[in-house]
Amino acid sequence: MRRLGPRAIAVATAGLLCFSIVGVIRTVLVTAHVRDLNAIQARAIADVVTGEIIPKGFSPSRFTSPVYGSAYLKTRAQMNRLILRDLVTSVAIVRPDGLTVFSSRRSDIGKRLMSTDVKDALAGSVVTPGSGMTPAALFQTQTSVRVYEPLRFSPGPRRTAPDAVAILDVPIDSQTTSAAAALRLVSLGLLAALTTLYLLMLKSSWYTMRGLEGRNTKLTWQAELLNEQVREEQRQIVELKELNKLREDFISMTSHELRTPLTTILGAAKTLQKPQFAEDPTIRLELLQATERQADRLSMLVENLLASARINGNAALRFDTFGFGECVSDALASLGAKSESIRVTIPAGLPGITTDRVALTQILVNLLDNAIKFAPGRTCELGVTQPASGSFRFWVRDEGVGMSKDQLKRVFDRFYQVDSSLTRPFGGLGLGLSLVRDLVQSLEGTLEVQSRPGHGSTFVITLPVEHSSAGRTSVPDLQEGLREAG
Repeated sequence: MRRLGPRAIAVATAGLLCFSIVGVIRTVLVTAHVRDLNAIQARAIADVVTGEIIPKGFSPSRFTSPVYGSAYLKTRAQMNRLILRDLVTSVAIVRPDGLTVFSSRRSDIGKRLMSTDVKDALAGSVVTPGSGMTPAALFQTQTSVRVYEPLRFSPGPRRTAPDAVAILDVPIDSQTTSAAAALRLVSLGLLAALTTLYLLMLKSSWYTMRGLEGRNTKLTWQAELLNEQVREEQRQIVELKELNKLREDFISMTSHELRTPLTTILGAAKTLQKPQFAEDPTIRLELLQATERQADRLSMLVENLLASARINGNAALRFDTFGFGECVSDALASLGAKSESIRVTIPAGLPGITTDRVALTQILVNLLDNAIKFAPGRTCELGVTQPASGSFRFWVRDEGVGMSKDQLKRVFDRFYQVDSSLTRPFGGLGLGLSLVRDLVQSLEGTLEVQSRPGHGSTFVITLPVEHSSAGRTSVPDLQEGLREAG
């Protein structure tokens, strides 16, 4: 059996105490009642002895002074004949001054006895100490009752002062003694029964408490599980709300970003069809250039959307060995006229790298397009360092509006825009930098950004010179997806 819990012990102990208190009170009350009956019987006998036998059998002069010698023998013999054989077991007579003048125990003669009981008897009261409910009532075997009875040798009213005090030990009937012994035996049996009941209650309480503790533990676990489920559902609700907001923002931004270049292209096409502009080469050139710019913008949006979808579909990579300068040329060609504001710094003698060329080109295009967009009319820088420790590093730096610390924390989130309003000065869907981050991770590289509001931004990419999966064949591949996007 496991160690009993404090609650089980408390419950069993409380039950034991309740039953014990009830049993003790009952036993004490019965014992007190028996003692009261004994006292009533003893008083009746004492009344007869002091009221009839001693006054009629002895003269008052016999007890004026202590009785010794032959007088004691005669008095003792007469006492034996009159009362000691049948009525009492011992007798003593005390004068009002407390001097014991006679006693069936010779050694007590001549002693002064002025107890409270003697004083009460001298005042006219009959005293039977030990009757009623006493602390020792359960454990004492009572064979006689002592009675302090006022003794008057001459007839007269009971309120007169007694001539002496008779102290009588009146024996108790044997049946009463047996009843008292039986009562004590019953009390012991009751105590044993209570002890047994206590042990049974203790065991029962232990099993009950154990079951309750088990249920409480289970309920606590279920409550915690339910709370966790509620928290998870609340978290999912928050995420769904955020996703719904992102979806709405994405649809709104996509509609705006697609509608703007389409509107320009359609407007330029309709204008070119008008006869008054058919012979004006300047206006026709401006309209064609505007159409080309908006078509490039539209192409970039579609390309980023498709590339992002391909990455989410876990498309594989295709690895080639090429020079970094070749990849830079591909990126500048994709940017068209916008590349005129980019200053490229590439040291001579760069060794070839082995990675996915299309993915690296996509990284460069998005970083450069982002730098040009947020630093209009200013020169942007693309630089690269010599490979070291099996990796090379390149960066794209602009002198544009820059970003705060809070904006830097979310700059790579998908569809995140520093300014998400439809009237923002910088277009885009917020996919470019998110796509850059995903492509860099797929090429086993790292991406860092440094920026301050009003001082521009610098994006630093570190890639391995040779991808760890180079040389493996995997289809379908990311390169084909990116080519389709282009």
